[in-house]
Formats: sequence, structure tokens, C-alpha cells
Amino acid sequence: MASMKQVHLCHLGYHSFFGGVQQGLTSLLPDLAQRFRMTVVDRCLNPRFVAALRANGLNASALLEPQAAWSRGASCAGLVQQALGVIHERRAIPRLARPLSEQGCDVLMVSQTKALMAGVGVSRRCGVPCVYHCHGVGKRRTFVPAPRLVALTHLAKRCRLVIANSQSTKSELTQMGVPGDRIRVVYNGIDTDGVLRAATADRPRDLPNSRGTVLLLPSASLARDKGFDLAIAALAALRTGGLEADLWLTGGAGGDESRIVAVERCAAGLGVRDAVHLLGQRTDIWSVMKAATVVLIPSRVESFGRAAAEAILLGKPVVASAVGGLREVIADGETGWLVPTFDPRVWADTVRSVLQDDRARQRVALHAPGIIISRFGRRRWASDVADVILEAVGGAARSRRNSPLEEWSSPWPL
Repeated sequence: MASMKQVHLCHLGYHSFFGGVQQGLTSLLPDLAQRFRMTVVDRCLNPRFVAALRANGLNASALLEPQAAWSRGASCAGLVQQALGVIHERRAIPRLARPLSEQGCDVLMVSQTKALMAGVGVSRRCGVPCVYHCHGVGKRRTFVPAPRLVALTHLAKRCRLVIANSQSTKSELTQMGVPGDRIRVVYNGIDTDGVLRAATADRPRDLPNSRGTVLLLPSASLARDKGFDLAIAALAALRTGGLEADLWLTGGAGGDESRIVAVERCAAGLGVRDAVHLLGQRTDIWSVMKAATVVLIPSRVESFGRAAAEAILLGKPVVASAVGGLREVIADGETGWLVPTFDPRVWADTVRSVLQDDRARQRVALHAPGIIISRFGRRRWASDVADVILEAVGGAARSRRNSPLEEWSSPWPL
């Protein structure tokens, strides 16, 4: 098997959006760059992604002319824009493969579904393995049209190895038909030192003047699957029960202003519009977490739960849905509290119970951060991912000795 510094790793992405996955990558990819020769390609050249990566000592390029940001909406215009983006990138695959082949790329890694088609195509043309770092398919199984899901499954099967960010994600992948023996579970890494340092150094700006209990739902976007409606309903139940509380929601609209309208209508309909505060996308999210009383993660779908892990690291009590990867990040009653239902009255009762049990909150705040550091630290992530990369390179070498390179054609429906 090749030694690490002899291996040239290329990470290919389409970072039109800067969320939790992108934030994590900008702090973690530099750790891989210490182990491999590294090339980072962001076809969208997202300014926030590129700047954050550069701040951690790593540069990114588009290789060719940057790809315009693909629409995230499900409207007819959004779907047409996505289809045009797919067509453009299919045609760009040969031109993307040429410079990477000339640079001596040994293995390609992709961390997004939208990068998977190009990643598999480029890897086949270069004759190198592709490793798909999957951050969950639960949402896609619910919302993505069946033909696209079939294409995703087909592409994932053509990767040398797949990294699942939780056992929950691995289970979803195997249900889709991806062979279990190709899947390696590596929990998402967290820059624990960076989170703790930023939470202490940054002073939260423009926060509401909330006098009572502050409930925080930290998210990169106001997507409905993050459960803002459940959080608002739980807030209404708490206030009806006599608790003076406010709800802070972080996250942007992602270009879809109807999301903000939906939040405002939900809050107004339950009579708590004055207690619900939209904080927008935050660069000081960890200091905002420190200012909150309780952190809520009422997600309907969650492959891992980075925000939950970061809040626990900061010593905050976390109440979360018992779904997906959250059940692996949180040990109920030990590192946080899991709610096995989406009934807002049960959520309100759980929050009230947590607020009343000072001893339990102190116990969790004392012991839980160390558990997060040991399980999800960035050094562990980099070491585990490096092992998968080297396994993929070794397997590819054996495969090339035993069989000719298979021709590749995209199954992506247009």
C-alpha cells in the first residue's frame, strides 16, 4: 500500500451553499492535506467556502470556468436550472479529467450528491478510484424524484468505497442497494479546539433583548425538515404554561423567501410572533449557542447532528429528535435529551423538565463535552478518513492489475 505523502488526493465539490457540511470541510480538509498531496476543486468557487478554506491554509480552484450556483428550489424554474447544470457538468467531465490526470491524481473524493456524477465520471476517465463521503440520504429518499434516486444509487455503487457519516446513513445506503462491504462509517469530525476558542473570543452581535429562557434552534437554513414549526409550537405550549421564553432561529432562506414567510405565519398563528426571533445566518453561531439557555434540534431528518454535538461541547443542554444520527450523537440523559415524538406538548414537557433539574444539567455539562471530544475530534476524523483513502488506493491498484478499465456513461436522468 502506498504511503500517505505519495498519494495525491483531489476533493471535488459544488459548494453553492455554505452550511454545516461546508463549514466542517473547511476546517477538516487541511488535516488531510497534512497526510496527502492535496488538490481542492470547488466548481462554484463559493466565496465563503474559499475564504474559510484559505484561512486554514488551503486553497481551492475551479480548474475550469466556475459553474453557476445550482438552484436549491423545487419550483419548475429551479428544476430546469438544475437540469441545465447537470448537462453543463456532463460536458465538462472530459475537461475536468485532463488537468487532474496531468497532475497525477491518485484518488478522487466527493462530499456532495451533486458532485457525485462528475466525480464518478472524472475518476473513470482518469483511471483512479472515487470515494463518496455521504452526509445522509434520508431527506433525498423523501423529497428526490424516484429517477434521480435511482441514479444516485447507481453512482454510489460505482464508487470504490463510500464513507457514511453515521450508522444511520449506512443503513439508508444499504437499503438503497449500495453493498455494505463497500461502506465505512466515519463520524463527522468537529474542530473542537476551534469551536471552544471562537465561543470564548467572539461577542455575539445583534441579539434580541430576551429576559427569560432562551430556546435556540441553530441551523444553516430555515428548511422545514429542521423542525422550526415544532419548535414554535413547543414554545407556545411553554408560554401557555406560564414560562417566559423566547425562541431564536438561525439560518438563511437559501434564496427562497417563502421560508421566512412560513416561519412568521406559523408564529403568528400560534400567538407567539413577538417571542420568535430570526437571527439570519451567523458567523458567530458558537457564541450565540453560549448565550442560549437550551438548544433545540427538532429535525425530522438528520444524518449526523453537527449542531447538537457542538452545543454539547459548549456545555449547553440539548433537546433533540430521536431520529437518524442524532441517536448516535446523543446518549439520552447522559449527553443530552432525546424526544421520540413530534408532539409539541411532549417537547414542551421535556424542556420544562430539563430546566427544573439543575443537577442533571450540571452533570451533563461536566461530563458530556469530553465524550464529544473523544468521539468526534478532528484528528480522529482525519485519521479514519485517511485509512479509507489508502484502502481505496490499494484496492484500485489490485483492480487495475486484474481487469481492464470499465467504460463509463452517466445514468443521470435529464
